[in-house]
Amino acid sequence: MKVHQDPIFNVAQAEDKKKAYMIFSAYYHNQLWNQEELQLAIDMLRDFAVTEELAIEADLKILEQSSNDQLKSAVFDFTKLFIGPDQLKVPPYESVYVNQDRLIMAESTLKVRRFYEMCGVEINGKGKFPEDHIAFELEFMSYLYHRALADHQERRRIRQFLKAHLSKWYEAHLTEVEEQAETEICRAWASIMRQVIEKDISDAENEWKGGS
Repeated sequence: MKVHQDPIFNVAQAEDKKKAYMIFSAYYHNQLWNQEELQLAIDMLRDFAVTEELAIEADLKILEQSSNDQLKSAVFDFTKLFIGPDQLKVPPYESVYVNQDRLIMAESTLKVRRFYEMCGVEINGKGKFPEDHIAFELEFMSYLYHRALADHQERRRIRQFLKAHLSKWYEAHLTEVEEQAETEICRAWASIMRQVIEKDISDAENEWKGGS
């Protein structure tokens, strides 16, 4: 019987990822349009990019150099993409991407809910949006890193959730954002998130390679 050796846990990296996922969740909660809050997020992501060798500086510059008028245009763009009131240009729900009929509130939504419940999590605002809204999934990833920092064995949940859920749809969703967005700001956010999540999935796979 093969015994899986527990890999060394990178605490600093986990702390950075926890913050990055919370930033992305805040964005999808329609926040970070204030210049001061946006700059704090940019500074954190820039430090993270240096550590993780991510090529997101050009995208961060787009965010950093945005004027108030450009931010207002991005808010309008964001609304059309993810909120409405018309048909959503890019639905921010896992179920849309993992089900052939692109339906909201499908069986996949219930699977996400059960994963949350397994970890003792109840989503605030779940009555307003289904639990597989990307803002909730990103916030949950931040929470999982918070748990892993307290108990390193808990990081197995990170790999499980990435594999079962986020990895199955983030790329298709962000590709649609890049195709449908009318502003550089919304496209920049999609590009940044793509690289961070892609790196996290790669790290999780490498960390547990050969394990169960």
